[in-house]
Amino acid sequence: MARIGFVGLGTMGLATAKSLIKAGHTVVGFDPAASTMTAHRSNGGQSVDSPAEAAKGADFVITMLPNGGIVRHAIFDVGGVIEGRNHLPRHARLDSHLRYAAQKSLSRGLNTPYHSPKGIAHV
Repeated sequence: MARIGFVGLGTMGLATAKSLIKAGHTVVGFDPAASTMTAHRSNGGQSVDSPAEAAKGADFVITMLPNGGIVRHAIFDVGGVIEGRNHLPRHARLDSHLRYAAQKSLSRGLNTPYHSPKGIAHV
């Protein structure tokens, strides 16, 4: 089974992570809310202190965050996903921050996320 890094364990993220754990995957999660991390551990998940730690060693990373600005910070800020990976995670939803993400990753010599002509990534 897969080792999945998961960033954003709010209502949708926590339920998704729980389903992945039930399916036999290892889910290493991060969320800034301590109560959410407690619930994730209660569901059998592992918790870490940063998006970078969630991404490190993961087969893939899921971000389930409310908007593109927060996704951008979770990926590129200090302790972000990009520190734990050699390429960007692919997203089910990308918005105006896609151009920033692609430019930033290219400047670091990293692979860019795949997206369709309409701007929708495929996972």
